[in-house]
Amino acid sequence: MIEYITGRIVDSVTHIDLYGLILPLLVYTLLLAAFGIFIWHFYRSMSKRDLFHLVIKDNKTKLQKRIFYVIKYLFLFPLLVFIWFAGMTIILFFLSKAQSVETILLMSMALISAARITAYYKEELSQEIGKILPLAVLGIFMVDPTFFSLPLTISRFYELPSLAVLLVNYFLFTIVLEFVLRVLLTIKRRVSTRK
Repeated sequence: MIEYITGRIVDSVTHIDLYGLILPLLVYTLLLAAFGIFIWHFYRSMSKRDLFHLVIKDNKTKLQKRIFYVIKYLFLFPLLVFIWFAGMTIILFFLSKAQSVETILLMSMALISAARITAYYKEELSQEIGKILPLAVLGIFMVDPTFFSLPLTISRFYELPSLAVLLVNYFLFTIVLEFVLRVLLTIKRRVSTRK
């Protein structure tokens, strides 16, 4: 029995297929790990209510502080939201076979906007919303790698320039949404401090 087991181990070691088995395993492992790290950073950054802090020195006037605040929340945050929107759109381009580009953009913006709204409520909820689709893509890839169509995904990218008006509207929507959320947060803070 021991000789049989030893023989099987020696036989297995001598038949290691570095290029046929080990290399593909290593490539898949590294790609899955890289995608997992990307997903983790993607949804964690998207779900934070305050992603970055502008340090405003005390010697600035009240007007200068307000200008910095407006730049931060009316321009920088919406720009970041639009970057997340682009990332989510790319994921949906791979995930969806039957949806039109307009519908994919709508769903992507709705998901990002929902994550932004819930970030002001509970960041943990926003994290859950933000990782739904990226993890779905990973799951589908694991079950059926042939599901994805690279030519279909590339053709969708070629449609984007014709949707410039839609994209500008979505960008303006992110500015208004972030502004409204900030105003509501400010009101909530002032009401709670008075109590």
